[in-house]
Amino acid sequence: MKKMQNWLIDLNAITLGSEALENIMSLANQLKPKTIHFIHVAKKVELPADLKSEFPDLQQVEIKSQAEKVMELAASELSKEIEVSVTAKIGDVLAEILNVATENQSDLILTTCSASVITRVIKEAPCHVMVVPEKKVDVKSIFIPIDFSKQTELSMELVNALDTNLSIENVQAIHFYKDASYYIQKVCESPYEVEELIKERIELNGKLNTYSKHKRERFTADHSHLNDLKVSDYKVSKGIDPHRAVNEAIQQSNSQLIVLGAFTNKEDQPGLLGKVPYSMNFNDDKYYIVAKEGAFIDENKSLFKAILNFA
Repeated sequence: MKKMQNWLIDLNAITLGSEALENIMSLANQLKPKTIHFIHVAKKVELPADLKSEFPDLQQVEIKSQAEKVMELAASELSKEIEVSVTAKIGDVLAEILNVATENQSDLILTTCSASVITRVIKEAPCHVMVVPEKKVDVKSIFIPIDFSKQTELSMELVNALDTNLSIENVQAIHFYKDASYYIQKVCESPYEVEELIKERIELNGKLNTYSKHKRERFTADHSHLNDLKVSDYKVSKGIDPHRAVNEAIQQSNSQLIVLGAFTNKEDQPGLLGKVPYSMNFNDDKYYIVAKEGAFIDENKSLFKAILNFA
């Protein structure tokens, strides 16, 4: 598989014997990454001096035992083609995950929605992050919010790689964009001004609709190799939080795997809507992949400017 060759699995969030780990083992045997590195970080506990002197390796015994169990499980459950290693240490969970991901040149960190540091891992990770469901789920369908940005291109690289290696039955893509009410705002003092405002918004909405239609047609043609690709649009009106719109569409989707762009630099009302909202709600019956890999959005290239160039 071209993407996601070196995995890092957060065992602080994914316990041995859990359905989340079963999901990971199943994915690994289908996607066949080159390496899988497990990491378990035990929080340092301050022990009484006399206890520490009597049992200097008290915590080390626990993490060593964890590492041995992981290696035994990997040997019995994973393809022999996959190289497996384990890091078990005492320290700060977030810092150690990020350090090991960087040192190992990981291109995918796997965790769950119950992880205590999930938001910070997604924001600070140097690579893609997958949030794994905590109940057994087989991936048959992919959902991706799109905005035709560089981040959408990056996300689609992952979709193409996954479609090649998994038995994907269909892919649903939705183009999220703000309608004219976001761009044309006036204080009207007469019926005439209200009428003019409505006309201006109708005209701009026509341009927005045309733009979205042409971009979706081009997108469909470029990705026609995907199984049963369906592309639609979602217009977000003023007063509706774009983050919430994306969240609600995800909740209503029947897809088991959601592919999202990395966090935007702007927390409030991002101009592009193919990215992870800060208010993201992760369901425990879906997989989520946050596409990162150093692809950053140019927030100055708004959809409105693209419309003017297209018109």
